[in-house]
Amino acid sequence: NDLGVCGPVTANVVAASGPYDERVVFEEVVGTSAINTITINGNGNTLEFAGTSAERATLTLDGADYFTVDNLVIEAKGTSHGWTLHLTGGSDHNAFTNCEFLSSTTSTSTFFANVVMSSSNTSPTTTGASGSYNHFENNYIEGGYYGITVGGSSSTNMEVGNTFINNEIADWRYYGMYVRAQDSMLVYGNDIHRENRTDHTLHRGIHFFTGMKNARIERNKFRDFHTGTGGSSNTSTNYVIYHSSASGSANEPNIIANNLVYNMTNEGSFYGVYNFNSSDWHYYHNTFVLDPTLLPQVLPACSITHLEVTTLSLRTTSFMLTDQVQEQFMPFI
Repeated sequence: NDLGVCGPVTANVVAASGPYDERVVFEEVVGTSAINTITINGNGNTLEFAGTSAERATLTLDGADYFTVDNLVIEAKGTSHGWTLHLTGGSDHNAFTNCEFLSSTTSTSTFFANVVMSSSNTSPTTTGASGSYNHFENNYIEGGYYGITVGGSSSTNMEVGNTFINNEIADWRYYGMYVRAQDSMLVYGNDIHRENRTDHTLHRGIHFFTGMKNARIERNKFRDFHTGTGGSSNTSTNYVIYHSSASGSANEPNIIANNLVYNMTNEGSFYGVYNFNSSDWHYYHNTFVLDPTLLPQVLPACSITHLEVTTLSLRTTSFMLTDQVQEQFMPFI
């Protein structure tokens, strides 16, 4: 970290040489740039660490820029705390591809997260500079109370250009993704589910909070929030896409398009999109499938709900019921 680089650097981890049981931290490296990048080829090896209250993350980038990590398994093995990856301190222009991020799939504690972008070393959702222009593609992200958190400072001081493409975000406890204060964020082609979890509660596939603009949430699948053992009889509420005070603007709206929501089979209420005080979100060509299996006890709702918003567009969005229900809100605005 101290001496820096004067050209692109590649580190190849010898295949089948792990696992490596340690915590790794990269801080700012002098000389890194779009040309002078640092690449770590994991070759399928595992980096693992048993997190503590003070040191939670297996891999941390703290103000580190222009890193690429490919084909590495990053595991949080702690019994009381655990994050796999922590981006903080304004870590920009980093890429994570073809990796596995593994956190607890059984703990119900908020001390377990998975991929964390936060200004805090102990809270996955604290406001502040975490990083911009970071790219996650073709990763398997499993477990944690939070599958992914992406934090910014405020609606007037956002992180910019973070992208999540073609990842599988699996078996999280409460939030698939928790997002705040982001400009030009792209969430595209991801498979977001929790089909193997046996602990069932209220769930939110993606939660947007406090300031969003130019976001594009496209071609994602949201499915199987309660198909694990005991889930079909659970009465908790599902919020697939949730906005709270996360307004864009007329010139910089947010777009949710071509997403598919299906196989939501518990007895609780179901909100395809829940919009609370969040203006300038546009919904195009999405499909929401409600499939209750334990009736007539359930009164599910498949809805787009909003309060006190000024601009909202809904075009060519399908709501489908595969069974008879006693009460229907399709959509409720």
